[in-house]
Amino acid sequence: YLPGGSVPKAVEKMLSPYDSLLSDINRQNPSLAYKNWGIAINQSGALEATGTITGFEKEFLEEKLNDSKELVSTISDFKSNFLKYIVPENRGYGRYDVTADNFLGVFDFREMLESSRSNDDFKKTWEYETNWLKLNDNILSQLKRNATSY
Repeated sequence: YLPGGSVPKAVEKMLSPYDSLLSDINRQNPSLAYKNWGIAINQSGALEATGTITGFEKEFLEEKLNDSKELVSTISDFKSNFLKYIVPENRGYGRYDVTADNFLGVFDFREMLESSRSNDDFKKTWEYETNWLKLNDNILSQLKRNATSY
């Protein structure tokens, strides 16, 4: 998936609303900055907080996540594009069984965004906030860990 593809474009669009949301969360509940939590999308399109957090923290995060309409929309775009273009094959993303039914347990969007940020050199050269090479590595890593292969 090259930078012009719909999957990398969707991730690029996630970063700004994600950063705004994270800043707001860290301001209101600073302890969450040090906790292991993630972001997933369920079948109905709502964002869910995952990880080792309390019920109160999960509720707080999910309210914040779903109030960010732009983040919900961009993650939903990623999901629909990924599912639309994925076809079973013996290499790449297509080696893994990812469907609307199991998507929630496959991708952690916080991990994806944090691991695929561009450094200054990459931004200067390519003018992207996310590094699609790191993004591809992270997507494959999450697929290997969380999805069954054909």
